[in-house]
Amino acid sequence: MMGLLYLCRSQRVMNTVNAAYQRPPRELAAVELLFAIGDFDEEWSQFFTRRNQGRAARKTRRPNLLLTQEAS
Repeated sequence: MMGLLYLCRSQRVMNTVNAAYQRPPRELAAVELLFAIGDFDEEWSQFFTRRNQGRAARKTRRPNLLLTQEAS
């Protein structure tokens, strides 16, 4: 089995990739393909949103305490 992953940056490119997948070259027509396509910009933006939310949550859970030597 062979896998193909396409991360596209626009709907036009996604449409082109999907059309190409519908009519593969003869050499690939006989191969069982695992095919995945996604919107790279959207997925990348979601990743950064989740990462920044996680960082913000960690900061609010750990207040910055200033300890003096006497307290330690």
